[in-house]
Amino acid sequence: MIHEFVGFFLPLIVKPEKFIFTVEAAKSGNLCKGDTINITCSAVGKPVVHTYQVFENDNLVHMSNTPEVFLSHATTTGGVVVYTCVANNTAAIANTTKNITVNEGSAIKQVENGTAVEGKNATLNCSVTGIPMPSVYWLEVKTGTRFFENPLALTNVSRNQSGEYICQGSNPCGNDSKSGTLTVNCEYVCFRILLKFEETLVKGLIILNTISIQAF
Repeated sequence: MIHEFVGFFLPLIVKPEKFIFTVEAAKSGNLCKGDTINITCSAVGKPVVHTYQVFENDNLVHMSNTPEVFLSHATTTGGVVVYTCVANNTAAIANTTKNITVNEGSAIKQVENGTAVEGKNATLNCSVTGIPMPSVYWLEVKTGTRFFENPLALTNVSRNQSGEYICQGSNPCGNDSKSGTLTVNCEYVCFRILLKFEETLVKGLIILNTISIQAF
């Protein structure tokens, strides 16, 4: 009796693996929002990988049908950003991820003006964002004095301190500034007495001619 054996050869199928995935800043120094990063991605599989997709967080930023990815991309968000490379070789889809930190320049969202009664305390505050957190100082425009604190707390204020104050935020990715106003009112109604003197020929004396009182 003769036995015949029929062999079946199944093609070897391997999902995409052995990823080489890099995400690097195009220039040295701080990586800031809007700066360019270079992305490379490749994987091995059987059949060979025919499609790559690159995501920034959950947003598709690139798709290609090349053996590997070489991409220059301007960052669009700040903080910890997740980049994902997805490889497809028909047999399966696989992916790998890489996290990078993207810094953001200083941004002053709001400045709160201050109002106080003379002799009391006053506060000026500005809301500042950025990565890393910006350093903040206040500039009194009238005198050029800088105050390295936020909120700016002033004690026992006088009317001479009324005026414009500028909030300045600064970090390695950029600066921002906005102005606010401090208003100091009198504790009681304040008056200014204006005396007007005129020379007369009466006995060569200078006599008081006018008295006016103004509230302010």
